[in-house]
Amino acid sequence: MAEKEAAMPLDRRIDFVSIVTPNVYHFEAAKLSLEAGFHVICDKPMTGNLAEAKALKSIVAKSHKVFALTHTYTGYPMVKQARYILQQGLLGKINKVVVEYPQGWLAGFSGERGHSCHDVAD
Repeated sequence: MAEKEAAMPLDRRIDFVSIVTPNVYHFEAAKLSLEAGFHVICDKPMTGNLAEAKALKSIVAKSHKVFALTHTYTGYPMVKQARYILQQGLLGKINKVVVEYPQGWLAGFSGERGHSCHDVAD
């Protein structure tokens, strides 16, 4: 996709790439997209480790393209509702909050690096 889009005239090709793949693929997709000349919007986490993060920082600098990292939880209806309930004091004094964010769509996923959905922190 990146190669074909990069070959198209500027007025006909995509403006940016949005990376929402399983986490294990974020670095490779961002690297490929930036090196092909596209701005990137990447869902968190941007990489799987510090070495990849440092490499990506260098790639972004060399590309002169925009790299944006998204943290989208605040837009979820359940998060908005929870915030409202807390702001209104409907639950009384809160002593502790425990949150899970299960990603059932990743059940059984095994990335090319051998990660399962349980190995890759979201």
